[in-house]
Amino acid sequence: MALTQYYKSLVSEWSKDLASRDATVISNLLQQCKAELGNPEIFKTLNQNQCTQIHKDIFEIDALYRAGTSDINAFKQSIAMVLNFYKSHPNSGPEAFPQANLLTGLHLMYLLAVNDLPAFHMHLEQISPDLQANNSYISVPVKIEQFLNEGAFNKIVLTEKSLPSPYYLAFIRILMNTVREEIANNIEQSFKKLSSADATHLLLFANESEFSAFAQRREWKMQTVPEQGNIFLFEKVIAKNESVGSKTKLDTSRITNQTLFYAKQLEMIV
Repeated sequence: MALTQYYKSLVSEWSKDLASRDATVISNLLQQCKAELGNPEIFKTLNQNQCTQIHKDIFEIDALYRAGTSDINAFKQSIAMVLNFYKSHPNSGPEAFPQANLLTGLHLMYLLAVNDLPAFHMHLEQISPDLQANNSYISVPVKIEQFLNEGAFNKIVLTEKSLPSPYYLAFIRILMNTVREEIANNIEQSFKKLSSADATHLLLFANESEFSAFAQRREWKMQTVPEQGNIFLFEKVIAKNESVGSKTKLDTSRITNQTLFYAKQLEMIV
């Protein structure tokens, strides 16, 4: 039977260490398995437990594979199938679906990454307070949502170092890209000039080489100033100040120092 053969091959490949898996093989096997699931005739020779196990494994592997390859659009469809499958088996305990908390946590991460906060809170209400507090798969997205509300963006960066699963990484990176874009927009509106070192810190990059690619994509103009190093000039603020006269000048030195102070304090707290 084609389905059982594809299924066994898929499970065998997926059971390997993450680094040893062949992504192309897994992708092809998933496509073949899902195609076979649409044929009702193949289940006539399988009992209910076998059917449940096959569906569960294929749906879960598909969602995890999409998260691992950062295929966010495909993940949206895959995770919906997984969650619907869980809902269709309400009487099954945690031992039947040991990956359920991981997949639920990934779904919460996805909702944060696409900024669907109403759906995030709606799904969170369906999860017990105990799981929210004590299960790392669930508590991580809960904490990240709190960090976003507090503006404690550097804590999100630090969270990347202690994720409960490597499958969370794609969503953390999407969140950080969104956060950095928002910080960059605020920088462009608030500062006349900013050093490369301070910009690297404010945008939560580990070093200036990582920040350089970001600055180039934003088309930030850099000048090298003696004794000050590399400085970025922001024409939006300069043009705004010139248009209203010399009376309104931003104290960029004070704002920079204050922002950096808060960032450093948050790092000390963590």
